[in-house]
Amino acid sequence: MRLKLPRPYSLGQIANYSQGILDTEAAGCALQAVLYISTDSRTVERGDLFLALDGTHDSGARHIEEAYRRGAGAVFCCHTVKSDLPLCFIRCYSVTEGLAAWASEHLRTVSPTVIAITGSVGKTTTRHMLSTVLSLSHRVHESPHNYNNLLGTSLTLLTMPSDTDYLVAECGMDGRGQIARLSRMLEPHLGVITNVGVSHLQKLGTRKEICRAKWEIADGMHGGTVFYPGDQPLLSCYAPHTAVPVYVGSGKPCVRYHSAKRGVTYFSYVSRNQTIQNLSLPLMGEHLLRCAALAIAVAERLSVTPKDIRDGLSQYEPVGNRHKLYTFGAHRVIDDSYNASPDSMAGAADTLSLTASDTGATVRLAVLGDMLELGENAPSLHVETGALFARKGATHLICVGDFATEYAKGAASCGMVEEHMRRFETNVCETDVLAEIERICAEPAVVLFKGSNATPISSLASKWIARFKHP
Repeated sequence: MRLKLPRPYSLGQIANYSQGILDTEAAGCALQAVLYISTDSRTVERGDLFLALDGTHDSGARHIEEAYRRGAGAVFCCHTVKSDLPLCFIRCYSVTEGLAAWASEHLRTVSPTVIAITGSVGKTTTRHMLSTVLSLSHRVHESPHNYNNLLGTSLTLLTMPSDTDYLVAECGMDGRGQIARLSRMLEPHLGVITNVGVSHLQKLGTRKEICRAKWEIADGMHGGTVFYPGDQPLLSCYAPHTAVPVYVGSGKPCVRYHSAKRGVTYFSYVSRNQTIQNLSLPLMGEHLLRCAALAIAVAERLSVTPKDIRDGLSQYEPVGNRHKLYTFGAHRVIDDSYNASPDSMAGAADTLSLTASDTGATVRLAVLGDMLELGENAPSLHVETGALFARKGATHLICVGDFATEYAKGAASCGMVEEHMRRFETNVCETDVLAEIERICAEPAVVLFKGSNATPISSLASKWIARFKHP
């Protein structure tokens, strides 16, 4: 990946900000300017700063020679890396921590209002809803893609334009202390917790421990407010007195659902200060209203006008493979294949049900992959999810992965017939799955794709959609 910095930095500045050492024998190297950084040697162009990062299965130091051949002007690496290449090296004890220190300096220079968002599910949706609303009248920079760990946050900050008014940053984790580290780095003015689910039970053990980890979002704040869903008692138990609960249905502030038709959800927002009518989202699913409620509550605190809130939400476009609805004649495809947990699966089942009711489709097919990182509760949670899809009106089920049988067992317990369920192994030939989808969808159908990132569900969704676009 090759990223452009908002302004040139000299290697001397970068070494200073990252608390690193500029290692070179070339005269004037400290004054050499960098405008692009690259995390992949294959994307390096002349003059770039190559970041020799260590990944799970590879070491960035192994690719320094390739970066040099492609014209890299300098290398940012660990202090233990040895090389005889005629390059400028910025050496740090930790490349990731060095980048974080440099990114923090850039954040202090720009000094935007920072909103940090975390949660088991809904982080990206809430982040992008809020960014869309704010961007109608302000300069907004948000975390791209799923840049929500320490490296991703550093890259988000380093690419932030110098005239940014609002930074909307997504904070993820898979263990204790990680959100606290991001919060101390960002020093957010406002925070958001979207929910506490069971996504990290394998590492944290209980929802109570997950909840404690989410509240680390407040660790770097200096008197700011954290907004959270008021219908989650566990979050309320650990909430500081300055935190603000946000609701769906009743209470203040809250959003109130009105209807959903032709792919659009209609609702209103009520707070202690105002009521905003005629709100809409070009998405189907009441579960998305929690994200909308949190985004609106933050926007209201930032004095965004009702018109901008209304216009921003109506213009919202899903990010990546999340909640994307495609219409191909009498067929509908819901690509919600970016990751999965029991909570997001419940929302997806709701979207499938609403979309099918809206279109009158008789075939309602869910193509599901495994949900990962659920620990010893994984089998029972897959059974419960299969049952939920059947209760929500799914007529057919295709399950791919180690827990395919558990999905089917749950669906069968709620009345789905065996002939309407197919189970495939994780390493299945995708052509076989696509052929089965085609067989089931001989008549008007709604097809939902949902599964964790390590499953082939996203690839299956892309190939099924391509069949309509390029028959």
